[in-house]
Amino acid sequence: MPRPPLPSYRLITPEGDDLGPFRAATSVWREGDRIHRGSGGDLLVVRLVPAEQGDEVDGYLVVEAAPAASTGA
Repeated sequence: MPRPPLPSYRLITPEGDDLGPFRAATSVWREGDRIHRGSGGDLLVVRLVPAEQGDEVDGYLVVEAAPAASTGA
């Protein structure tokens, strides 16, 4: 049985810059969620914008650079 396609988003900065496409294993995103990008630095979801009919993505995630995670040291 074929797997359903992964949800597809566009990442956008609060200033409106397009950071490109993003595919995720989940379709459930909330403000404050973190997108882990390895050495590229994490992003923090600050707003969700639903896709409009005819858009090629499932939605838009407005993101900003996440503060560095605390190491607890």
